Amino acid sequence: MAHPSLLRELVERCETLRRRTASGGNAETVRQLEDTTRCAWSRAPTSWTRRCSSPVAS
Repeated sequence: MAHPSLLRELVERCETLRRRTASGGNAETVRQLEDTTRCAWSRAPTSWTRRCSSPVAS
């Protein structure tokens, strides 16, 4: 499990990229969001993964 400050940083990065994607982000922004989301979920506590069926928002 990652340090809480690293997880917080990854969540903030995901939120920033989601806003960019929602406001017309390009393919690179979408790729960065997918990569960051995957990275955050791979480091998340197991309790997070048990509560959610999918780590990537649809």
